[in-house]
Amino acid sequence: MSLARLAARLTLPALLLSAAGASAAPNIEEGLWEFEMKLAVPGAPPISLARYTQCLTRDHMLPTQRDPELEKKCEAPKQSVKGNTVSWTLRCKEGGSVMEISGKATYSGNRMNGVFKSTVRHKGQKEETSTSEVSGKRIGPCR
Repeated sequence: MSLARLAARLTLPALLLSAAGASAAPNIEEGLWEFEMKLAVPGAPPISLARYTQCLTRDHMLPTQRDPELEKKCEAPKQSVKGNTVSWTLRCKEGGSVMEISGKATYSGNRMNGVFKSTVRHKGQKEETSTSEVSGKRIGPCR
């Protein structure tokens, strides 16, 4: 499986974080949001990995594309909220591969931008690292 494909499959569940229990929530407008995730490639234009919509609330404010089977392969994420920024780290295992992900997303009312770094270790192969960007905007009320 290519790094981009594995990164997309393992990174999306990494974003299954919620700020429930955080002392201060970022400046986010609840509602229906549209997100785009891109793989940042040094020296080349970003490669689009996914575009999707999702209803966000203060209890669930990071973009998600649910993959219940893959979620079982990830350890519980560690997260923190500081001002308008949510940061996280996550470790997932799939077959002989391990992916470690760290990132942050910053909200500004009806917009969001984030970046995360994914490091994949395939058994018996060289470590691969990628950086992905996610951006989002509120497009209306939840349906």
